[in-house]
Amino acid sequence: MKFNNKAAEIWAKWFAGNVITAVVVIGKSPIDFTGSDWHHAANTIWLAVVPVLIAWANPKHDFTMTVKK
Repeated sequence: MKFNNKAAEIWAKWFAGNVITAVVVIGKSPIDFTGSDWHHAANTIWLAVVPVLIAWANPKHDFTMTVKK
């Protein structure tokens, strides 16, 4: 299995979504984050890789992450 551009595109989408979610959930500007806030944000952001790894590990998956009709 090799990492292709579609996997990078999916990861970027999940990463952007998780960054926005982390900032909204913490409720502060990243400039005002404390060390603990950064820790929580990092835990949220690294989770962006999980769905991509699951899709990447399944060789029959076409990286669309949608239900086929």
